[in-house]
Amino acid sequence: MAWSNSLTLRMLLCAALALVLLCIFVLAGVPPVDRDALTHHLAVPKLYLRHGGIYEIPAVPFSYYPMNLDLLYMAALHLGSDIAPKYIHCAFGLLTAGMLFAYLRKRLRSATYGLLGCLLFLSLPVIVKLSITVYVDLGLIFFSTAALLQLFRWAESGFQMRHLLLSGVLTGLCLGTKYNGMLCAFLLGLVVLILPLRASAGVGGSEDLPASTHKKKSSVWALGQAVLFCAAALTVFSPWMIRNYAWTGNPVYPMADGLWSSNTQRASDNPRVAAEAENDRSSTENEGAGLNHFALRTVVFGESLLDILLIPVRIFFQGADDNPHYFDGRLNPYLLIFPIAALALTGRRRRPAAWVIEQRLMVGFAGVYLLLSFVLTDMRVRYVAPILPPLVLLTVFGIHDLKTVFQNSNAGFTRRWGSAGIHAAVAGLLAMNGLYILDLMGRVEPFGYLTGKVSRDAYIQKHRPEYAANMFINRNLDGDSRILCLFTGNLIYYSDREMLCDSELFRRIIRTAPSAEAARERLFQLGISHLLLHGPIFTRWADSQFDDRARGVLQNLFKQDLDGIFQSHDYYLFQLVKG
Repeated sequence: MAWSNSLTLRMLLCAALALVLLCIFVLAGVPPVDRDALTHHLAVPKLYLRHGGIYEIPAVPFSYYPMNLDLLYMAALHLGSDIAPKYIHCAFGLLTAGMLFAYLRKRLRSATYGLLGCLLFLSLPVIVKLSITVYVDLGLIFFSTAALLQLFRWAESGFQMRHLLLSGVLTGLCLGTKYNGMLCAFLLGLVVLILPLRASAGVGGSEDLPASTHKKKSSVWALGQAVLFCAAALTVFSPWMIRNYAWTGNPVYPMADGLWSSNTQRASDNPRVAAEAENDRSSTENEGAGLNHFALRTVVFGESLLDILLIPVRIFFQGADDNPHYFDGRLNPYLLIFPIAALALTGRRRRPAAWVIEQRLMVGFAGVYLLLSFVLTDMRVRYVAPILPPLVLLTVFGIHDLKTVFQNSNAGFTRRWGSAGIHAAVAGLLAMNGLYILDLMGRVEPFGYLTGKVSRDAYIQKHRPEYAANMFINRNLDGDSRILCLFTGNLIYYSDREMLCDSELFRRIIRTAPSAEAARERLFQLGISHLLLHGPIFTRWADSQFDDRARGVLQNLFKQDLDGIFQSHDYYLFQLVKG
């Protein structure tokens, strides 16, 4: 029986998919403890709900980002659940898998390959990790993939306008989900320009295309279609641009802020407005200042020039969660191995023109996106998430083509053992995903919480050491308290009191104050009633930032004007004493 029609194989794939989904649903059922959720994706919607609507929050620069998915999370928070947003995020991954299934079943005329594509996508370590966190990357993946596939449908239908406009709308939703969508929009715009020209060129045997696609499409016509596409995308994205322009004078703030005359106030200008939030928690604020991300990898990780140049390949073989050295996430080698096979075999086998064009465009989309991300910023697996669906599709095409080559071989040995080798390779690579899920189960430890043996507070405290301080603040400080947080990682979601995360503000105060009394008065003028800091990091930072005079001011401030009222897990809470 042919592999693509094997009922047994379909049942095995369905069982594997069910097991992966079960694991994801279990892993997602615990309280949120991931960094971005607590600094942004839940924290900002919580502030909006407390305020009664969307408002400007200069103290939280993340609040200027587009928030399509965050608004869905806000609805879940309004209903009383901060775990439901995980399942909302996961749903976009499932929708993406559904699109991959439909595309593969249509192109390869096989539900088996469609199920294989779903499994290859949903079991990817980075997709599993994203599916159990309150991030927005799965929404970005869904909208960008849907827009790309809709452009393929546009060409297949003879360039019917509705498919182009729908792709533009999806691209606008992509832009409104995360600023990384700008790169997606740029590449999708290029696809709009390329498709009409390539379709009319007869690549790969244009007789396989609908007759309407043989009509000559000029460059001017293609440019006009690109303009319509961009207009649809920007129309959908425009509410976020209008909001940011009204608040800051920059429609994509804080991106490209140097190109716009921003009117955003800083803490130094307004005592009730915070400065931009501190970046990743570190012992020295200026470490690596002036170095690009390539130089930083050499300085911080000791990587050679060859190591750095190989990063676009290394991300498929190396990866570790929460480790920036290894790209803060994991992929799987099959995303590189089988797409290469698909490319190598395309020229040797007669393919419908639509296959040829679409596969080349998927390769171009994924390759250019990966290389631009590599050049523009330090590599993180999440930053290249939109390339994963095209690579999964190419992976399935590669597996299909290799199977076909072996099955059509005249040598019985090659037919038999070649197919067995493909089976073994796919199973072995998928097993790597399974091992990752088992390891993630051990790290997340969901069963204690789900069975009630571990309380919500105990679970969060185990994974977030600052949680005890937040709970003390919520239970013991007045509602109008304002806490200046120093090196607490901007993790403000679990606090019900106003938190200002700004080490730069505190540094300026200490450096410019002539005495501890003057520093205390300046803090009072800013409405600050308490200080919350991470002790070891704050100590190292203070030693590196202040001269002897400023250190004296800082020491006197802590001796005379700050009263320690709570300490837990190296987090210290001080109350500002009125003179």
